[in-house]
Amino acid sequence: MAEGRGGGWSVASVAWVSLVTVALGALGALGLLSYRAAWDALVAGLEDHLASEAAVVALAVGDLPVETLALVGGDRSAGVVQARLDGLAEAAGLSAVALCGPDGVVLGGGWLAGRAERDLIDRARGGSRAVGPLYRSVDGALYMTAYHPLPGHPGWAAAIEGSGATLSAVDDLARSQILTSLLVLLLVALAASLVAWLLSAPLVRLDRQLAELAEGRPARLEARGPREVRRVVGTLQRLLDELEARDAELAREHEERVEGLTRLAAGIAHEIRNPLNAMSLSTQRLRRLTTEHGPVVDRLTQQLDQVEVIVKRLVDLTAPIDPTVAAVSVRPLVEDVSAEVGVEAVLDGDLEVRANGVMLHQVLRNLFLNARQAGASRVTVRCAVGRDEARLEVSDDGPGIPAEEAGLVFVWFHTRRAQGTGIGLPESRRLVEAMGGGLTLRDPATATFLLRLPLP
Repeated sequence: MAEGRGGGWSVASVAWVSLVTVALGALGALGLLSYRAAWDALVAGLEDHLASEAAVVALAVGDLPVETLALVGGDRSAGVVQARLDGLAEAAGLSAVALCGPDGVVLGGGWLAGRAERDLIDRARGGSRAVGPLYRSVDGALYMTAYHPLPGHPGWAAAIEGSGATLSAVDDLARSQILTSLLVLLLVALAASLVAWLLSAPLVRLDRQLAELAEGRPARLEARGPREVRRVVGTLQRLLDELEARDAELAREHEERVEGLTRLAAGIAHEIRNPLNAMSLSTQRLRRLTTEHGPVVDRLTQQLDQVEVIVKRLVDLTAPIDPTVAAVSVRPLVEDVSAEVGVEAVLDGDLEVRANGVMLHQVLRNLFLNARQAGASRVTVRCAVGRDEARLEVSDDGPGIPAEEAGLVFVWFHTRRAQGTGIGLPESRRLVEAMGGGLTLRDPATATFLLRLPLP
């Protein structure tokens, strides 16, 4: 199962990033719209408020003889005007109040905005009220100016400047929106994490259960999670049930086939052994009678011995297998088989298995011998431990097994070699199954066989 796992984004990551991204976009759009709307509404309200304040100031100083005071000048005149304007500014909570007259005359101190807002001042002196733009001073405070015609004094206008305290609500609004957005984003991230977990948990559970099935451990899939996941789990479970039923049927057919072959082998061995013994006796008598045909007699004796080996293996197939198992180390067996067969062995890892040492030696010998006969010079044995079993992968550097032969390697008496018997691999599988394990062809291209055995 692990071989099918690759890189890329998980369902949880996709769900989390998608939800948080959508939330960020929505918060940004709503924040921008609400901030702009609140800003415009607040500025409009401030404009109306300062225009009204400018009108009040204009009415409050309308009784001053501004033309005379501007003409007379002097500290006393300036003091009278300044005292009245300071009182109005303090009462209204304004930053500054001044009176602007013709030719740039200003009563009540210097008016910093006079030059920049000359057009607004001229409009107010002409009889129309005017409100200046919102601006920020060098110390970061917000200000706004307003101008109103001075009643009874043509060419004069009252000028006021709103204080930073009055306009600080704009900054407070921005800060509160930022804090609220961060809080909402945090809640969305938590909600996205929960949704991602709800989406991914059933898939992770399903992946774990399928991995257990891939390792050969029986399990039932749990149908939990969203409706679509439950449907997939149900379909997979039906497929697994069908595969299990098919495997059981194949196992029964295999047992029946092995039983039939066993009876056949026993019959063949019995029928061959009698004439074989007679032929062996005749060959021995012929050897004593003449020495002229010694090489021929030796060849006959050798071929009869080969037939005897085959008959013995057939007889062995009929005997029941009831092995005595114990903890067996893999390394000594691999080294011994490598030296016996004459093939270099590379052991990747080492472990102990619960098996019969003689039978496991025979299985490894069959695999190494097949590799050598196929032209391989090196056999690699990789050791790994599953959750409840040992796993040995045996592969070689030979030409591999043709794809059309992959399904026939464990068929009794099937062989591609002229001198082969077709008994080695089926017999090896029978021995491994008797020890509580299994033997399968994992990859024909590299002639990789998977040998599974219980752990000690």
